[in-house]
Parts: sequence; structure tokens; C-alpha cells
Amino acid sequence: MKNIVILVALLGLNSMAHAGQIRIDPAFMYLYASETDSGTTATRTTMPLHLTAGYQFDGPIFVGALVATESITVNSGSSTSKDSYMSYGPTLGLEAENFFLHFSYMIASDLSRESGGSTTKYKNGSGFYSSLGYRFTLSPSLSFGPQITYANLKFTKRAPPTGAEVNADLTETWITPMLALSFRF
Repeated sequence: MKNIVILVALLGLNSMAHAGQIRIDPAFMYLYASETDSGTTATRTTMPLHLTAGYQFDGPIFVGALVATESITVNSGSSTSKDSYMSYGPTLGLEAENFFLHFSYMIASDLSRESGGSTTKYKNGSGFYSSLGYRFTLSPSLSFGPQITYANLKFTKRAPPTGAEVNADLTETWITPMLALSFRF
């Protein structure tokens, strides 16, 4: 009887493996902008890195999770500021042919804002990311293509460099073009 249960379990796992696939989808970009005004140059670099992992069902449904980091650095003359974001949450997606549309609800998000030698931290963040893209198939287990991501995060606590944590009402919104890979197992 025990062997029959093991056999049924293995057959079930085997049929599940053919019904869909496990996926790991990193997306990244490096954006640079420069401006010179009256001899003073200002630069801005943006480096997002997103890692989505989940299960692609045999059909259009994708279920997984997203971990997203964003780093934005602005240098202007002798001053530098840097915003660093870290967010994560569950993802639900639709995929047809090579197109995809993913929605992620970020259950946790933190922002570290460095400026003038001090750091302010924004906490208790939440919000959503939405990504639309197209992947070119390079092999049965690898695809690559462009995606555009819309992000909206709201932070409700702020920890200044000195003093106690206080309530905050900071909303950050951006749109970022990215390059996406997809590894299928």
C-alpha cells in the first residue's frame, strides 16, 4: 500500500511538472543622465534590479513573488544624494505568446535617503508594481526582452537622522524601462 501511495505521488508530481513550469525572471537597467548649467554639471544614475520567481501554469496564469531594489544617485556640483529602495510582495501575472503583464502588491517596502552626510529612513511602505513586456525566445529554457514597470509606493513612517520615528505621508511613483530575462525549469 505504501508503494502505491508513493507511485501515485510521483505520478502526480510528474503530471504537475508537465502542466507548467517554474520560472526565475530577473530584470535590470542602468540609466544615466547629465546636465551642465553655467559650468556646473549634474548627473543622475538609476539602477533598478527586480527578481521575480514563481510558477507558470499551463495557460496564461503566472503566480509568484517579486523582490525589487532601486538605487537613484544624483550628483550636483559638490553635493550627492542617494535613494535606495527595497520592496517585496506576491505577484500575479497573465502571459500570452511572448507578451506578459504582471501585477505585484508590495507588502513591505523601505527607502533609505542619503543627503548631506545624513540618512533618513522611510518605513512601513507598501504599494504596487505593474510590468508589461515582451520576451524573445532564445531557447526552450531562456528568453529575453524589454519591459516597462510602473511603481507606486507609499511610506507611513519616517526615521530622521536624529530624533524619534514620526508619521510620514510620502508617495513615490515612477516608470522605468528594463531588460528582462526568463529562466524556465
